[in-house]
Amino acid sequence: MAAITNPQYIKFVNEAVRPLAELLRKLDVVNEDAKDTYFAQISALVSGNVAGDAIDDGRDAEGISRLTKGDVDNFIT
Repeated sequence: MAAITNPQYIKFVNEAVRPLAELLRKLDVVNEDAKDTYFAQISALVSGNVAGDAIDDGRDAEGISRLTKGDVDNFIT
């Protein structure tokens, strides 16, 4: 196997590819933690609600649309 020694290529790998890969790895860890927490603790807090029920987080005044329980379930899964 030949070694790649092109300095511009190596610089791109070290400055763009490796940091991006590390960010994605960290995001995967955060995602798995959120999913585990949701299924182990959070989802049961509103287990009687249906997917279409809106979450009243008071953000309407900021112009942010309401999420539904279904939105959250779909996002987490």
